[in-house]
Amino acid sequence: MPNCLPFMLVAEFLYAIELGRCNRDFISLQNTMELIIAEIHDTSRFRDPQGTFADFKTWNGVHWDSAHSKVQKIDWSWSSMEGSINLQCIPEGVECVSVGHNMLTGSISLHMLPYAMLYLSVRNNALTGSVNLTALPKGLQTLYLCVNQLSGNVDLTRLSATMQSLDVSNNIFSGSIDLSKIPPSMFLLDISANSFEGVVPVPRTLEKILHSSGNSKLQVSFL
Repeated sequence: MPNCLPFMLVAEFLYAIELGRCNRDFISLQNTMELIIAEIHDTSRFRDPQGTFADFKTWNGVHWDSAHSKVQKIDWSWSSMEGSINLQCIPEGVECVSVGHNMLTGSISLHMLPYAMLYLSVRNNALTGSVNLTALPKGLQTLYLCVNQLSGNVDLTRLSATMQSLDVSNNIFSGSIDLSKIPPSMFLLDISANSFEGVVPVPRTLEKILHSSGNSKLQVSFL
């Protein structure tokens, strides 16, 4: 019999997630890791032969930093994962998360990511819904949201000062876009193949890092 979390605990915790309140102190680190994948269709890769969840430190793609007793990195890219992933439950201390090139669906929330996070990639999935880029971790350097079905407006006026690479290309983002406050640390900004529109004044400093083709109603004007 699989070692499942008590039903009421899961229901209560997932309800808290839905409201945007994922309290990582609420349950153990083991159960928190299990809740990240609670809506993944096939979790057999995370279980032992008896069907019980294995110790998360032994999961493929999980890098445990024993010196600091924390999960440092989660790499589940190219893992044929289907279903939804709960990024809200990623433990504090995690610096790198890659779940790209899977078949993930549903929406994602970016406003409760760990403070220590430097790198996040959810590229090449089938994620939907809008994203909020105004409350990202202050030290985040790389964010890949490209090749999904994400939609809505994108606010790039409050990116972290340390941001170096942001790719939101090949989605269905729309509306106007303000590129006047892009951090000087950036060396890649890809907004191509979306539905952005309007005449956008762009600082000449972005000329070499900005990719904006494939937005038929967007006109970029370098200052």
